[in-house]
Amino acid sequence: MLCLSELHLFRFEGEMSSGSRVSYRQVEPINPTRHDDPLLGLLLQGDEVVLDANVVKVLRRGYCVGAHFARGDKHGPEFPFVVQCP
Repeated sequence: MLCLSELHLFRFEGEMSSGSRVSYRQVEPINPTRHDDPLLGLLLQGDEVVLDANVVKVLRRGYCVGAHFARGDKHGPEFPFVVQCP
């Protein structure tokens, strides 16, 4: 699961290869994350996510397809981290 804030949560079907890297086959938003969330759109284009401090990098077959820069100047400051659930 990728958490940016209480408003931006995503569940992956895949494997965590380190504390900051997740390879995935499927991603879906967790309530209250909206289905039209721009980060969800970016994640759907990829098959791997890498966290680098406050940057969420999205890769497809090893190539970067985009990045999301977590912000602290909005409601619910964002700080990306991943949690592995059994």
